[in-house]
Amino acid sequence: MNGAFTPFRGWRAAVACAIPAGAMTNHPPSRAGGAILAGAIIAGAVAGVVAGQPSVGFLVGAGIGAALLLAIWLRDRRR
Repeated sequence: MNGAFTPFRGWRAAVACAIPAGAMTNHPPSRAGGAILAGAIIAGAVAGVVAGQPSVGFLVGAGIGAALLLAIWLRDRRR
């Protein structure tokens, strides 16, 4: 039923078949900005609740997070 994960071939063989040879060796690992985006959204929402405007705080946090995400992406592109 699940031939790729049978004990005869194992999961390593399944992964080796799924990823082309040399596909991940050409570039250094990219930096992820998802945690920064999520943190900025949460911080903006909390600040908005304190100020009495949670929706505005959420949107401001999302905007700041998106700007930071864009900066990380642009910096990562240059590497």
